[in-house]
Order: sequence, then C-alpha cells, then structure tokens
Amino acid sequence: RYLFLLSSRRMGNAESLDERTEPIETSSGSDEQPVNTKPFDLSVLLDSAKLQQSLGSSSEPLEGEVLRHRDQLLSWLRGLQRGNESTVSLLQFVEEAVNFGVSRKNANEFFNSVDRYGSGQLQCLSLISALQDSTTRTILQACSPCIIAPAAVDVYSDGGSIVASMGTKLMQFLQRNRVSADLLTLPGYEASLTQFTLREKLVCSRYKSWKSSDEDYDKPLDDKGQQLMDIKKCFSKITVSSSERSIDNLLDNNSSTYWQSNGSPRRHWVRLHMLPGVMVKELAITVNQSDDSYMPKKVIVSVGNSDANLRDFKEVEVPRNFTGKFVIGKGIRAYRYIQVNIQGCHSDGCDTRIRGISIKGYKFVEEKKPCVLDTLVVWHLSMLSAIAQSSLKTAPALRDALITQSCVAFKQLKPMVLSSSSAERPEFLSSFVVAEISKFLQTMCLEEHLPHSTAALEALLYFSVATGNMNDVLHSLRLLQTNPSQLIDIADILHSLDEALVSKRRAHAEQLKLTISSCNGGQAEHAGNILTNQLNSSGTAYTSKSGKTDVLIALKDKDGRYFIVHKLIIKVPIGDHGAKGGFVFMASSPDEVQHLETLNLKDESLEIKSAAQFTIDSDTHMTEVTMTTPKPHKILAIRFTSAQEPSADHVSVHCVQVFGYTLSEKQVWYNENVCVSSPLPPTGEPVSSSDLFKSLLTLLIELVRDRQVLWQRLAHNQMDTTLSVEPHIEVEQLCLQEVWLLYQQVIGQKEATLCLQLMHCCLLFLEAKRGSSSDKTSAGVAAEVLEHLCAVLDKQVDSSHVIEKISHDIIHDGIVVFFPDSSARRAHLISMLDNVMSEELPASWWIKFEALCVHFSSQDPSALLGLPITKDNSSEVSAILKTIITIVTRDALSMKRARCSDLVHLLGSLQATMFFWCKKELEADSENTSIISLHIVQLTDNCLKVLQKVSVHDDKLTTLNYLQQSLLATVLPQLLYLINSMQHITEIQEVAIRNLFPLVTAIYNLAVSIPELSVGLEYSETDSSQSESIIDVVVVESSHDYNNNTVLSEDFVFEEASKLVVEFDGRCSTELDCDVLSFTGSQDPPQRCHGKVGTDSWPKVLEFQGNKLNFSFHSDSSTTDWGYRFCIKVYSKLKKSFHWLFDLQLSLSRLLGQLCSSALSETDTISDKNVKQDGEEAVMRSDVWKTLFRGGYQIGKLTRSLSGAYSTVPSESRLNDYLTEMASGENTCSLLQQCQLGQHGLPPQYGGLVVDKTVNAIFASLVWHCQELREEVREFGKCYIFVMCCISVWLSCLL
Repeated sequence: RYLFLLSSRRMGNAESLDERTEPIETSSGSDEQPVNTKPFDLSVLLDSAKLQQSLGSSSEPLEGEVLRHRDQLLSWLRGLQRGNESTVSLLQFVEEAVNFGVSRKNANEFFNSVDRYGSGQLQCLSLISALQDSTTRTILQACSPCIIAPAAVDVYSDGGSIVASMGTKLMQFLQRNRVSADLLTLPGYEASLTQFTLREKLVCSRYKSWKSSDEDYDKPLDDKGQQLMDIKKCFSKITVSSSERSIDNLLDNNSSTYWQSNGSPRRHWVRLHMLPGVMVKELAITVNQSDDSYMPKKVIVSVGNSDANLRDFKEVEVPRNFTGKFVIGKGIRAYRYIQVNIQGCHSDGCDTRIRGISIKGYKFVEEKKPCVLDTLVVWHLSMLSAIAQSSLKTAPALRDALITQSCVAFKQLKPMVLSSSSAERPEFLSSFVVAEISKFLQTMCLEEHLPHSTAALEALLYFSVATGNMNDVLHSLRLLQTNPSQLIDIADILHSLDEALVSKRRAHAEQLKLTISSCNGGQAEHAGNILTNQLNSSGTAYTSKSGKTDVLIALKDKDGRYFIVHKLIIKVPIGDHGAKGGFVFMASSPDEVQHLETLNLKDESLEIKSAAQFTIDSDTHMTEVTMTTPKPHKILAIRFTSAQEPSADHVSVHCVQVFGYTLSEKQVWYNENVCVSSPLPPTGEPVSSSDLFKSLLTLLIELVRDRQVLWQRLAHNQMDTTLSVEPHIEVEQLCLQEVWLLYQQVIGQKEATLCLQLMHCCLLFLEAKRGSSSDKTSAGVAAEVLEHLCAVLDKQVDSSHVIEKISHDIIHDGIVVFFPDSSARRAHLISMLDNVMSEELPASWWIKFEALCVHFSSQDPSALLGLPITKDNSSEVSAILKTIITIVTRDALSMKRARCSDLVHLLGSLQATMFFWCKKELEADSENTSIISLHIVQLTDNCLKVLQKVSVHDDKLTTLNYLQQSLLATVLPQLLYLINSMQHITEIQEVAIRNLFPLVTAIYNLAVSIPELSVGLEYSETDSSQSESIIDVVVVESSHDYNNNTVLSEDFVFEEASKLVVEFDGRCSTELDCDVLSFTGSQDPPQRCHGKVGTDSWPKVLEFQGNKLNFSFHSDSSTTDWGYRFCIKVYSKLKKSFHWLFDLQLSLSRLLGQLCSSALSETDTISDKNVKQDGEEAVMRSDVWKTLFRGGYQIGKLTRSLSGAYSTVPSESRLNDYLTEMASGENTCSLLQQCQLGQHGLPPQYGGLVVDKTVNAIFASLVWHCQELREEVREFGKCYIFVMCCISVWLSCLL
C-alpha cells in the first residue's frame, strides 16, 4: 500500500527532480539570501526541524500559474456568460490566458486537466468551478461515469487501426480523472509524504547550490609577491539599455527609487565598465516584489573584454516573493565589461525595474613598498638609533631619559590607535615607519648586558598596545614573565583596554532571537508581539490584563543556550497605559524568575539584584538600556513596574530588542574555567608583573574573540563597512612561534591555561595565513606544538584536566594549522584508515583522526576524493570509498555504540560530493556512471550484512538504537535521495532496483518481528501536548504610495504550518471599497480588507488555519493611498518522528516505485543520443533479438546455435520443417489451440490473427534455436508438448 501511495502522487510517467519547478532556497520576503556553506552535507535530511529550517518557507503556486491569475480569468468567463456564450474552446482559453500573463504550456495543461474527454470544448461553468475549487473538481471527475469504458474493449480487438487512437484516449481519460493521493487518509501518510517532499527539494536545492558555487568561484591563482585587497570602487562608469536619466537610482543606495527600462522585452541590460584587474567577489541587484510585472525573473550575467563580444557567465531566476538584494554572480575574474541582462520579467512583463546594483570586488596588488616619505623617515630614525646606541655606552643617563620621555608620550595614546585599521593614525605613519619605531624602541629598551628596567617594560607595553601589533604585545608579555614579582605602575593601561573592549562588544553586538519564557501579566499568548514588532512600525502591542500594572516578562534563547546581553531597546505605545519604567534582571533558572516576581517594589534588594534600571522617555516613548557588567545567563527578565499614568489599570509594551551574543557550551566552559574575570587594580597603584600578565592576557583573549566575530561576519558579507576602519588588535601577521614561546615560558604554572586559550582563539587567523611564505618557515614550530599537545593528551606530560581539554580543542579545531598542505592532510587521513579498527590507539590519535574527518566532511570532501574523477584516478576514488564503507560496516557489525560516527559523517559528505559531481558531468554529455553504480553495490551489500546480523540478534530493539548513527541509519537514507535525483538515468535505475530490492525484503522481515516500530491506526501526526510556536515570519509590502491599476496575486505554502496569522502595519490604507486586499486560506472563507486598518472593513489581525494562503490586491484607476505592509506569522506544532528503520522502509518503498515508474517511462528510457535505425538491421540489433539469439547472428542468416557447439542445416531436419509450417500458419498446432482456451474452455476475447501468428513464430524460433530444447524434443518425441505448453502460456501472458 505504501509502495503504491508513496511512489507517485499521480498516474503517468515519473518526473525527475531536475524537471520540477523548485522554490529557490530562501525565505519569503526576506532581505538577504541565506548562505549555504556546506551543500554536500545532507545529514540534515533526517532531522525534521533542521530540514524545515534549511529549506525555509516555500512560496509556490497552490495549483499552478493559472490560479495566479484566477480573478482575471473568472471575470472574463463570467463576461462570456453574460454575452450568452456558454462554451469555450481550447484555443480561445489559451489565447486569453496568455494575454493575462500565463504561459501557453501551463494554460494548455490546465484546460486539458478539466477537459476529461478531450473534446476541445468546455462549458464556461465547468471552467469557473475548476478555477474556484480544484479539489472539488478532482473528486467530481473521479465519481463521474466512465463513458470511454466500451471503447477500452475495442483496444484489444482485431482492428489494428483503432488501437492507437483508443489507447491514447484511454490514457488521457485516466490522467484527467485521477484522484489525488492527498484525498486518502492513512496513518502517518501526510507526515511521511511531507518529509519525503522536503528531502527531495533539499537534495535538489543543495545540488544547485553546489553546482553554482563550483561554477561561480573560479578562483584566481595566488601570484607570488602579491596580496589580495578588497576594492570599494570596482567600476569606472555604468551604462544602461534605455532610460539613462534614472541611471543614478541604481547607485543611490535607496530601495524606494529605481531604474525602469523602456524598450522591447528581453532586451534590457545594465553594463558595468570595470576597473583594470578588479575581480568580483559578489554581484547583486536590489528588487522588490511589489513591482509585480516589472520585477526581473530571468537574469543572465555576461562578461567579456569587448562590449560586442560578451559571453554568458551565469543564469539565475529571481523568485516572485523576494525583496532585497539578490545575488546574481560570485567569483568573476577580471573582465573589462560585466553586463546584467534582464531576459524576462514576472507575469511576462515588458519593461523592468531594478532598485539598485551592488558589487564587492578585490584585486591582486603588489606587496606595498616604502614610498619616498617612508624612506626618508626610516633613514632619519635609523640615524637617531645609531647615534643613540653609540652614546648609550658612554652616557647611561641618556638611555633612561629617552625611555622616560617615551613612556610619557606613549601613555597618552589610546589602545590600538596606531593600528592599521584605525582612522586616527596619521597618514605619514605607515607600517614601515611604525615598524622602524618599534625596532628603535626595542633596541633602546633591551640593551644587552643591561637589566630590563621598569620604565623600559612600561614603554614597550604602552607602544605595543597603542599599535595593536599582536606579536609585539606577546613579546612584551614574555618580558613581563621574566620577573613575576616586579612591581609596575601601569594599571591605567588595563582600564583603557577594558573600556575599549566593552565599547567594541556593545558596538558589535547583534540582535538576539529570543522567545517568551513566562509572563505574569496575563494575555500571555500575545506577549510574543514585543519580540516580533519593529521599532518603526505600529503593530499590535502587548497589553496586560485589567488591574495588572506590575508585569514581569522573562525571555530565553529559543535553543536554550546561554547568552550575554549588552543593551536593550524598549518602546511603549503612546498613551497613558504605556510602561513608564522598571528593572532588568539576569537569571539562570525559572525558579529565580519566580523569586523576582515576589520581590516588593519598595524592597531595597530589588535594585541591588537588578542588572539595570530604566525609565521610558515620555517624548520618544522608548529607551536604551546599557548593561554595565554583562555576564552569561539563560534568562533575561524585564519587570515593568508602572504605567505612564498612575491611574491606568493595565500596562502596554510595543517592542523589546535585545542585543548581545549567544554562547556555545564550549564558550561557557572556557568562561567558567579559564578566562575567569577578576577586578582590575585601581589606577595609580603598582601591579606585580604576574598579576599584570594575567589581566593583560585575559583582555587580549577577549579582544581576539571580538576580532573573530568581525572576521566571520566579513567572511559572510555581514559586517558593517564602518567597522572596518575602527582601531583593533592586529592579528594578520601573527606568528605561532610567538604564542608557543610564551606558553613554554609558563609551562607548569597557572598562566599556562591562559596561553593555551589564547592559542586556541588565534587558530582562525593562523589558518588564514597558512599559505604565506612567512608561515611556511614555521612548519617546524607547528610540528613541535602538535607533538607537545599529543603528549599532554596521552598522559606523557603532567597536566591538569583543563589543560587536556584545551589541548584537545586546539588539535581538533586547528588541524589545518598543523597540516597546512591539503595533499599532506589527505595522505595522513588515508594512512590512518588502515589502523582505525585497532584496539590500542592513543587518545591523541583519535583526536587527529576525528579532526581530519570533520575537516574533509565539512570543508573539503572534493580534496579527499581527488576531483575531478578521471579514468586514471577512478579506481583510487572507489578504493577510498570502499575502505571507509568497510570500516564503518565493521563498526556497525559490532552491535555497540558507534566509534566511527565522524567517519560515517565523512562518508555521507563524500557520497554527496561524488553524486553531485557525476550528475554535473552527465548533464555535460558524459556517459560515465560506473563509479556511482559501484558505490551503490558496495554500500547496499554492506548494509544488507548489517541487517542480516540484526535479524538474528536477541535484543533487536536495543541493537537498532545502537545503530542510529551507523551507515545504515544515516548514509543509506542519503543515498536513496541522491539516487532519486538521478532516477532518469537508465544505468542507475537498473543497478539501484537490483541492489535495493534485497534491502526491502530484509527490512520488511525485521519490521515484522518488531511491530511497535511501525505506525498503527491510532497514530497522530502531531503531539497534542505541544503548543504552537512561530517557525517563520514573512513580510509583504507594497510600494508607497501604490500605483493605479495594480493587479497582484501571490500564493504561499508553508509545509509544516498549522496556522497562519496576518498582522498589519498601522499605516495601512487604501481607497475604500475600490482598492481591495483579499486573503483566502485553505480552510477558511476569503477575507477582504480596504479603507483604514483598525476599522470594520480592515481588522488588525487575520487568522487562517492550515498551511496555504492566497493573497491578491486590486486597485482601480482613481485614487491611491499609502498601501499595505503586513507580516505572516507561521505557527507550527511539533510533529512526531518515525523510528529510523520505519522511515528507511518507507523511503525505500517510495524510491523503488519512482525507479520503476522511470524505467517504464518511454520518455526516460529513450535517449536523445541514440541513432535512429530502421529496417531489418535495426531489428536484428535490438535487445529482444539479442536475448533470443544470443548465441550469435549474422544479418540475414543465422550461423550457429545457442552454445555454438555445432550448427544444423535446416534442410536436413524434419523438426525444422514442422516448425516452419507452424510459424507460417500452414500447420495448425492443437497444442497452441488448447493453450489459448480460457479458464472455462472458451475462446480468447483478446488478440487476433496477427497476435496468434506472432506467438506461433516466436514459439517455433525458441524451440529451434535452443539447442538443449531441440535435443530433448528429438529424444523424447511427443513429450515436448508439455514444454511447449509452458512456453506458450508464458508468451501469451507476456504479449
């Protein structure tokens, strides 16, 4: 039953995923495209929550493109009825639909789906009913009498002329009157079908993402002696195809303005005249869904060095529901021209609108050399240095005076003010000049044979902190540690660094995505509005119940993580009931929150326990709350103590925005065990070198962490450009050797944990510069560090648990630093595979193995495979996969907790990468599928071994739980959906069906023995104990003011949604009764909105049950207004998940059904590459003929028998004469006549003379050309009748 239902939602030929229209992987109405950094990671397929999150919300038509223009078509059909025209022809409907913006193909398909009998004529009423309710139409068609049934009998009659026409009509009738599988209710069917559909979409989307990234990033070669530099201005000028007056709107960074073309469709372009040597990191255009038919749909990016000879670089499609910057190209090499061609608009619009174009570029620049000014300044400083050095020996006081004056000068400099990113550093102080000053200062302060004075250390510390040079700061810390008890009056540098750190953390804090934990003010279901409302909008505020003005609202991270809050922005509604003020608390558990609710407002401890206190400004109705001592907690509690007017009986809050950082469990552990903050010493008091060392190192770690945040945002193009010119710690030239020397100096001391933590924080920057020439010289240092860390983990060195934990993280996260060469990493992992199943392996070995597996599985699986795959390396690729499969199979066969889970994850990534690469090659007319076929055979054979081992195990259920992370439960399901994406390829169909079917049998037998794993009739897809939660928010907005004669329709589908809530902006306004918004849900009646929001004709909130929503807007030609802006809040209930074995069983059944459908599909089995052959030669070379005469043949004359042992001359055989007469019909065989009789002895009701002759001829051929059968006939004479009977029955059934 499941095999039939899950294999296809409709009758007819199977449809490959490549041929389906998939939604682009983005959320509806979002302002940014999500970045998919790991398209080859398919582990998310088996996690329902992450699966929905990865795909986002899809916005696709409910019933196709025709229903997008339902209102126009209905108006036209009703007009025909009023004109006394009761019927519509196919041509008439198609032409009218095309005029409304429907493609000709979709219009034909829709009309034919309603035209059940293929007459080409339909009643207007039938089309109107079909447009209004497609589900009712399907059911009514299914219940209609089958008037074509009598003709179906004629298909099998003797008349050959009617077979083709009647067969075609019969097939059309079945296709047009099929019943959707959605109408069948089975336990778990909807849940499984939804999951399967999402998974197929995800694989298709990941392949497109992988292919796009593989094509986009045509990375330039790293020329020696050159550096990559980001370029702000990438082009010299911009030209357009038309409307040159509005060209400035493309660059004004204002989404409310636009460039609109004026010309023939599909001939609009925007051309960028690029600066020499500039390569494009990212090219994007700004679009708005409210532009409707002006919104670009098909965009082609062309490149070239001549405007008359441009080649297409990439083609993209912009989804209808997207608003914001849409990336259309990445990784474009240096060209003179880059042209954006608009090849089509939505709704077949003629002209187009582009609201902006942005480009991020970079170029190779020669390593910066000193200019004339740098040379003169460096010469002057070197002369002073030489004079000072020669004078220091004869005048020691001069050295002390220079150091003292240097301290006084450098003390006035703020931390990192002389860093390369600081906008305050004077232009004449280039990096060469600063380096020369540092060199002179170190020469003066670190004179040989002289002790390091306190003043010298102070001068070095002040200057290194002012420049922000990481290497110089670490060098100064090493000098501090040489005399730990030395007192230094430098506490002010700690306070200035701490102030700079706090300022940076506040500036770089991001808005946290929190949810409501509790609310004691009543109306708790509306408390979430304070988190979804925006500061500049007038959405529905949260209002407490009557009589409650002291309200405490607790917020928590949606994933339960720790977070640090740096500031809050609170806004309240205008009026007496808006909140006036209150307190902010940080808590770690709900019990603490309950205690805060009991505190009396007059209690003095209330202010002491609070993290901040706030008062709402009566003019702006908002306030910004700054946290003075931010610390990690799990709950943020805000207590509003009163309303603006004391007489108000309730309190209202419009919006709360929280800014800070979320922390992982690892970061929380480090904060609690390593970087334990301690009070800074008072300014003006001397500090011991040991305490100064700890405090400076702790602040340095926090600064590097903050730099990590900026680095990662820059990598994902999420950093504000203003942050790139602020002073910060310089880590670009950081050397591992400096960190290692500092750690060696404190081994065995408490400070060692801080040094290791600093090394761990610096891994990101050490990895980024691993290819530089300076880093190649430190390969020996990296090997030395790795050897020491391994010794710590293997208990060869005495160390604490904290040291071991940090050493583990450094190896795991920094494997690229210790193995900088990709080929060396690959060779090391392959060599480790030989020993992975050994029993006695040190802890450090497993950590290195895990780190390499994680690196290749998450970052670079193609490097381990050695792509591209060629004839020379295909055997090596297969050997790598076979080795990994063998290892993880042995691990699974142990029937214990998985030891090789990272290797299983690596296998999944390698598998996906190999399939994606092969699929891309097949699209480019390659015919090599052998490596995929071999992989399918290897993986399925090993999975079958595991299933067979489980089937004989006593405790099968426990064993299956152990196997939840094995290749059977993770890699095999991924393989099924990868095969599904290539189901149209004949070679893969054959191999997959042959090797997957034994798995179906094995899983079925296993499932029968454990019935509790399957679903029963009482199964419920949702967990009734779970409340609905918001999983997505979609914003839809018109232009302000909107245009006259606007006709817009949009359909939204959210796969996992249970309820959709539409909330309107308070500024929404349209012309009353004329310009109308219409909303239609899948289970609710239509809702119309017009006039002013908040009135009877336009409620503030609309609610729809189900997961589908149609929105349309129509304006007339008279008056316009502000327009509309609303958000769709998508609610969902947590769905129960199947046991992984049952899920695997359903996935296998569905895939086998799809493969069988594809194999039987005529369009899929016929290849365009096959050369058409006619005549006798084509027949003789056909597969059927080869099977029948597989002993050998020659065109026109058979020469030998099946075995080839000898040949028989036909004229010498009496049997040959008899069979020839039988085949020609001259000799009637009573045997065949008996075989043709039916069950009750009646003559056949099918076939005809031609079919009878065909059966006789094939039967005679089989007897004659099967040598063994012929010999048996000669020996036993009439006994051959039984054999003939069996063969004849088989042939009759086959035909």
